[in-house]
Amino acid sequence: MPTRAATVDDLPSWMQLAAEVEPLFGPMPDFEARVRRAIERRAALVITIGSTVAGAALLSRPNQPHHIHWLAVRSSQRRRGVGHALLAAIVDRWPTEPIEVVTFTADTAGGAPARRLYESHGFSCVGASDPAPDGNPRDLYVLRRDSTYRNAATGCFLVVNGE
Repeated sequence: MPTRAATVDDLPSWMQLAAEVEPLFGPMPDFEARVRRAIERRAALVITIGSTVAGAALLSRPNQPHHIHWLAVRSSQRRRGVGHALLAAIVDRWPTEPIEVVTFTADTAGGAPARRLYESHGFSCVGASDPAPDGNPRDLYVLRRDSTYRNAATGCFLVVNGE
């Protein structure tokens, strides 16, 4: 399933996807402006079916620690490999450094598919993250590439023995 850099032509369909997932994700203030900036930086990925964005991701800037800021799949395209293809493209984009993503806690209704997706690609939960803008709790997941992990939010390093 081809993943490509998003363009401004993808914005209307991407905003429809964002509206679809907002009940689960919570409020996303200034989201269209964030997507536009990410497109300009080439830090926005999409998978399209025709002109419809089936899945999309916002990533950190290339010169910053690697972080997935947002990843979603249209409900009609779930369980068809879209999320796996997006995540595989992200892992390929950053082949050597740790990758972080903040996602739903185990107690979040509807959040289990996201957790399973990250875990299936080797990410593991390292603990609680800052809550979402609506106050709901979130967990930090990390794909470690070696025994040293740097938390992008704090800048702290953690050496993991035997993992």
